Order: sequence, then structure tokens, then C-alpha cells
Amino acid sequence: MDLVAFALASTPLRLRERTTLQITASFGVASYPVHATTPDALIAAADLALYAAKQAGRNRVERAIRRVTSTPYDLA
Repeated sequence: MDLVAFALASTPLRLRERTTLQITASFGVASYPVHATTPDALIAAADLALYAAKQAGRNRVERAIRRVTSTPYDLA
């Protein structure tokens, strides 16, 4: 994932002839069964990691650091 974030940040996106955009991305990563054992909890763990990446400065990849056993919302 670090390579994906680096590639996005390193590749300018050209729109028309005079407009160039710089794109960055943040990723939150969680794995089964380390961080969760249900689909909803796995998504919640990755979501928490994503918010940690954004708080740490954006354009980063953060791995979940704790196990999620329940979710505050239902994704169904």
C-alpha cells in the first residue's frame, strides 16, 4: 500500500493543457482474523486505521492496531 500512495503522489494528473492536479491517498488496513472476525468489524477496524492515517498527516498507510469485536453501526 505504501507503494500505491507513493505512486499516486508522484504522478501528476493532467487535465487539459494547463491544469495539473497532485493526488494523494490515505489507506487504513485491517486483516482477518487478526483485527476482526466478522465483515462489519473488519471494515470498522480498517475505518479506524484510515482515520488514524488522516490524523497523522494524510498521504499515509496505517494498519489497525487493535482488535474490533463490535461495531457502533450496522453496515447491512
